[in-house]
Amino acid sequence: MEKQGDAGFIPRQKYEKAAFLFLFLGVPFAFVWDCLVVTPTYYDKTTWVVVAHYASELYIIINILGNFYMAIKLEILRHVQTIFTTQIIPLQKCNACSLKRDHHCIYLGTCVSYFNLRYFIVAVVYIWIGAVYGLIYYLPFYINTTDFSCYTFLQLIAPHVAIFFGYMTSYTLLLSVFLILILAILIFSTFILYEQTTAIIKGQTQWERKHDVKTYNIGFYKNMKQALGEKWYLVWLFPTVVSPLLCDGISFAQT
Repeated sequence: MEKQGDAGFIPRQKYEKAAFLFLFLGVPFAFVWDCLVVTPTYYDKTTWVVVAHYASELYIIINILGNFYMAIKLEILRHVQTIFTTQIIPLQKCNACSLKRDHHCIYLGTCVSYFNLRYFIVAVVYIWIGAVYGLIYYLPFYINTTDFSCYTFLQLIAPHVAIFFGYMTSYTLLLSVFLILILAILIFSTFILYEQTTAIIKGQTQWERKHDVKTYNIGFYKNMKQALGEKWYLVWLFPTVVSPLLCDGISFAQT
């Protein structure tokens, strides 16, 4: 089985490259923004609470970017060119085949499949946690900074209209955009987690879930180990946790 040698870490398609940069630059920017703008409005001096807050954010960021990095790296290394079953599907976008392909992720510029699914799932979980955590901290800051009123909801729906008619300053527009982004990320990551969870617990890829293929459903516990590895209960801690998968990605246990 030959490896696909022309794959690169940064996507080639322009829209995928833009999504990739939004992810890998946007996450660190969110941390810097919190350090310089948001958190100083809560605390006058650095205390153990502030240190714990920053440490929690860094832990979330490391798990998001670290798991996504591993997802890209492993998929590049394991691109193959042959074999076609319901779990090994040829990819026009990647110009290769992927073992137990689940879907193509534009933010990574590669496919999520058998060997990198674990890293994708964990990264999305931490994106969801980060969005919830960020919203808890950012929403009170936004309310206190923008003179929150009954018109704020309308401003969030159409901030460009509000600033055109003078109901919103440029700074308030910026803060509103960030709030909209947090809410959008929270909604999107919740949807992704629902889609992935319903597929994993049934031992399915997204294609199999849509077509109601139940051939590889070997029970909840084994399905979790099939997707996340033998140490599925530890993969949530750090990207470097070793969790061997149950098979070689070609032959799968069936119902």
